[in-house]
Amino acid sequence: MANNVSITIQATTDPVKLGYSRFAMGDGENQYIPIDRSAPNHGGTQYWIVIIERTTLKIEASFAFNDNSAIPPQLKPYQGNSQYFMIFSTYQMYMGQFPTGDLYNFLISEGAGVQLKRAEQIYANLNCSSITQAAYTLVAVLGDDGGAAFEGLKLAIDGPGLVTTLQLIPIDIGGKPLYTPGALT
Repeated sequence: MANNVSITIQATTDPVKLGYSRFAMGDGENQYIPIDRSAPNHGGTQYWIVIIERTTLKIEASFAFNDNSAIPPQLKPYQGNSQYFMIFSTYQMYMGQFPTGDLYNFLISEGAGVQLKRAEQIYANLNCSSITQAAYTLVAVLGDDGGAAFEGLKLAIDGPGLVTTLQLIPIDIGGKPLYTPGALT
């Protein structure tokens, strides 16, 4: 039987204080930083999605994007396929750039809940002049109606970023592990 695999995700609101958004899987030697520092839109709000195959833990796709309302086209081949799990994370996200429209509905369908709604309420009630930035992360098995989803939110007034820690728990299916995100135990 395969062992649990650790996964740690860092979403940042302030790259000067905390560095770039990134994640590490396993022993920490496998760290991934998504932000293309040479991209013309670098420096503004970005969203990062990583798609990971659940039996091999191979990264199938990793991409950053800026549109807070549309589902990125790179995600479409994986939507609804529970053979994959997704990491959705923010980088330097301003409250006024929180997900809306189709992207918001997609995140809700994949298990986003209280934390996403909390950010939405804070922005609606206090506006962005009092709380300007937040860090948000969602880890979810795609297409499973949100049953195996974990999310986190941290406001910039509470510190420069969010660190989410989970484990990937193997379930034996026909002699092969099928990893599912789970809380640390």
